[in-house]
Amino acid sequence: GSGGGDCGGSISRSSVGADRAERPVWVHAVHEDRWISFSESSWWCQGKANVGDAKGWLHLPCVSCFTPPGSRQAWRVWDGRAWSAQPSIRCFSRTDAELDEALTPPPALLLEGGRKLHPEAAACLGWYNLVHESPPPSPAVGGGGAGGGAAGIHKQVNARPVWKHATHEDRYLAFDGVAWLAQERVNLGRADGWLELFDAGCVSPDQSRQVWNASDGKDGWPAQPTITCRRPTDAEVTAEAVAASLLAEEEEASARSARRKAAKKGKKKRGGG
Repeated sequence: GSGGGDCGGSISRSSVGADRAERPVWVHAVHEDRWISFSESSWWCQGKANVGDAKGWLHLPCVSCFTPPGSRQAWRVWDGRAWSAQPSIRCFSRTDAELDEALTPPPALLLEGGRKLHPEAAACLGWYNLVHESPPPSPAVGGGGAGGGAAGIHKQVNARPVWKHATHEDRYLAFDGVAWLAQERVNLGRADGWLELFDAGCVSPDQSRQVWNASDGKDGWPAQPTITCRRPTDAEVTAEAVAASLLAEEEEASARSARRKAAKKGKKKRGGG
């Protein structure tokens, strides 16, 4: 198969298909058709239809391990013609708390880096806040800190969270069903944007190790290995919240000043008439 890249991510234990397999079965946390099961001396990452069969995109030869994290063998990947060892692939267990954290979208993301970007692509860099169905109870940039999630119900597009640029009104981070894109609102959730990251296995783009691509404004999408997407630190969250508060105060002061000037101008006109 050619879908091995979609096997990465968080996997949760499931009873579905357990009667067909000799050992426990897990289903991908966000990709409904990626499962891990045991068959014929190996663990397999496979589609649901093949659970319990020796078919899939990744397999781990290990007769003695009851679960994949217990193996020291190398995973093997099918490239369409042959199996090759991939020692960099790791499978490890997570606690319920760690799994919850991995599946909770961060309240803010930072998109940074890039070289010789098209101006529209460069405008996609910066701070993004998680979009809620209704305004969150806490300040947009804060709330859960750098490591925690945001309170309230967040907006979803193609079953994934959406983030909006903090200062650019028309830049969003959203999932199109195959890739993550930095895009304009009119294209939200569609395969149209300025930056793209092909990784269907992550809940949010900061979890991915894939390389971002950037549109050159024509037909090219050169790789941009220096672009990173990460969760801001607690210090950055605090600084951004303070900056946002100061900006709001300045805007409010400016609005009050404009209202006073308009009121004075109105009085002069009435007096002169």
